[in-house]
Amino acid sequence: MSVHTYLRKAGQPLLAGVLILALTACGSAANEPEQSGLDSLQKRTSVLEQELAMQKQQIAELEQRIAVLQAEGSAAPQPSPANSPSAETSGNGPAGQGDGVIITFAQYQQLNIGMTYDEVRAIIGGDGQALSESAGMIVYSYLGSSYSGGNAVLTFSDGKLLNKAQSGLK
Repeated sequence: MSVHTYLRKAGQPLLAGVLILALTACGSAANEPEQSGLDSLQKRTSVLEQELAMQKQQIAELEQRIAVLQAEGSAAPQPSPANSPSAETSGNGPAGQGDGVIITFAQYQQLNIGMTYDEVRAIIGGDGQALSESAGMIVYSYLGSSYSGGNAVLTFSDGKLLNKAQSGLK
């Protein structure tokens, strides 16, 4: 039973009217901040949903671009060993996996730009791991000792040391 009905039955209609007016005024004043807060939350939710939709669209576009690039990469002709320049014939050393030789900083300091691959190999004591190879050029990586975590990268062009770099060799 509502307050209004209870007060009428109790025989006090005037008091019932005053109480209803007071409750209505209090209720509407209390609901105004709640309603504006609710409106604000609804607007923010709408904005976030729009942003999420845009991000989903961007992700879908990126996934499509990746798929196209992957398809293009797999469709690109791969050089066959018969067609590619051989590191063995260019004097740059073997193009396959290296022998795991370890290089020291002292050995690295002995290397001079212009040295042949064979001269470098004699100083280091073995072949590095071939990282990349292109016409007349090959890049090797040599590991430093396991406790130093260093390495050296040597680039050869037409059988001669073109560039050298190291990090953390001991």
